[in-house]
Amino acid sequence: IAELFALYESLENTKIMFCDEMSTKLHPKLGYVWTRSDKVYVETNCSHKRISTIAAIEPIIGEKVAGNYDRNNSDSFVQFLEQLENSTNQNIVLVLDNYPVHHSRKVRDYLEKKGRITLKHLPTYSPDLNVIEWLFGYARVKYLNSRCSSTIEELKDVVQTCFDSIGAEQIRKICNLEIIRKHLVT
Repeated sequence: IAELFALYESLENTKIMFCDEMSTKLHPKLGYVWTRSDKVYVETNCSHKRISTIAAIEPIIGEKVAGNYDRNNSDSFVQFLEQLENSTNQNIVLVLDNYPVHHSRKVRDYLEKKGRITLKHLPTYSPDLNVIEWLFGYARVKYLNSRCSSTIEELKDVVQTCFDSIGAEQIRKICNLEIIRKHLVT
């Protein structure tokens, strides 16, 4: 945590962004709703097909970059890194977990070739230090739970609409770095 905040103080012309992946299935996850009847029925097509959303946020200004992919693998992560690089002219320090895809040969080759993105891996089993996890939780509860899509393309549209509707102010509130700073003190 101290190392992360030291990065904020030492880097110029560099964005520090938090990145992670989120999987969303056609088969909906149940959420809570208000109803006058005793039971609520959510129609589903009982498919476990899924899409993978890869996103990165800059929590201080509330910037986000997100993409939806059919699979969560090295190819999709490299595509996301290209999308991320195209979103800014600055260098990027990308804070993320230790998912094996992030260490793959294809990803390392891409990063060596481009050179504007540096990966900063969090300690193992520390999702509470990756503030984008809070954004994913918010998105699921607010927009995705109890929603059913018929096709993968429809699901991609729903997830894209969800992330498009989350503004910078919401990101700054949900992904507040002060929560992480409290871990530094304790």
